[in-house]
Amino acid sequence: MHHPALRPSRGLTQNAARATARPGGATRTRRGGTFASLANRDFRYLLAGTMGMQVGSWSQTIGQGWLVHVLTHSAFQLGLISFIRGVAMLAASPAGGLLSDLLDRRRVVIAGTLLAALNALVLTLLVASGQVAVWHLYALAAIDGAVNAVNQPARQALVYDVVGKDDLTNAVALSSVGGNLMRIIGPSLGGALIGTVGIASCFLFQGVCYTLSAVVTLFIRPIDPLRQRAASLVESLLGGFSYAIQHRVVLLLLLVAAVPSLLVYPYVGFVPVFASDVLHVGPFQYGVLMTAVGIGSIPGALMAANMADPRGKGWLLLATSAAYMTMIAAFASSPWFPLAFACLVAAGVANSVQNTLNNTLIQLAVSDAYRGRVSALYFMTGGLTPFGSLAMGATIAALGPQPAVTAFALSAAAVIAALSLTSPHLRRL
Repeated sequence: MHHPALRPSRGLTQNAARATARPGGATRTRRGGTFASLANRDFRYLLAGTMGMQVGSWSQTIGQGWLVHVLTHSAFQLGLISFIRGVAMLAASPAGGLLSDLLDRRRVVIAGTLLAALNALVLTLLVASGQVAVWHLYALAAIDGAVNAVNQPARQALVYDVVGKDDLTNAVALSSVGGNLMRIIGPSLGGALIGTVGIASCFLFQGVCYTLSAVVTLFIRPIDPLRQRAASLVESLLGGFSYAIQHRVVLLLLLVAAVPSLLVYPYVGFVPVFASDVLHVGPFQYGVLMTAVGIGSIPGALMAANMADPRGKGWLLLATSAAYMTMIAAFASSPWFPLAFACLVAAGVANSVQNTLNNTLIQLAVSDAYRGRVSALYFMTGGLTPFGSLAMGATIAALGPQPAVTAFALSAAAVIAALSLTSPHLRRL
């Protein structure tokens, strides 16, 4: 069912044909194996650009955390900056998804990446000159959130454009492998840069990585945007919401993505509390804990990469979602560092499979005319995490870290269990 005001023309047929006969991969005959989608030339460029952005983003995360600590010595300020970024991301995501559907997604990605690089270089100059103030960080966080809301939905939808539906699961899984490698490498590089060169170098490194990412994306062959009938701006912006409401499966898959974003992912911001107050370990072990999910996510993504067809995997999506939440509850309850680390590694395995299937099933469930806007809705679920952080932080203050995080994670698992029982069609996807 198509929204009446936005009906694709022949471009949809042309893009569908390109999805099964992209020149980057010579032929679109399905090649099996863990690394099948790497046979596609354009996907290799897209993956390299995405990994460049991810390692730069982790450098920014480490640098910004240290910078806020130096400027304010306030955990509240760090949370507030994340909150501002999340609100900006939520507000701009519908427009970002619309741009992804109306324009060449490759150009949208390049423009968004270069704007993010400029944002990073402005922060570099402010820090290096000693002129940086907290209000600068508020403004730059808002810009960063808005730019990412344009960049990421287009980048996500571009995966489908480049590899087509046959290799989509494999491509999403390999993207997850790359992202989790950067999750391990990026924080280490950021910490090393702070210790050897200074905080400003983290943001300079981020800007350089983003610029190189944009250059690499230029090598992807241009993809013609779909030509759509004119509609009002408001109607176009709300098209993704309307599509999700009209297609129950899409709405349920978005809900599966939203539940951990709101109730589970906020625990990451409180890992320092667990390290110092629960596990009684120092900064080195804290750093090890922060890499645990990334370590587990790599074999999880490789497992997902070997799934030739994601269809019929709805039950696995729900099972791995519940397993991830249960493992986070087990981490929160553990008083012993090795057990806590093992729980986070296991959580990473489950979360990687869950995210790969969730992303892939959404991409397969939507028509190309709405792919960017529905991708924006999927991206928006990540913007719920700052709101969850506020609630989780208040609960930790009242109850302590272990019962609070355990309660949040088990509540999320209960929601997923309820979805499993009440949505048989979701199980059968």
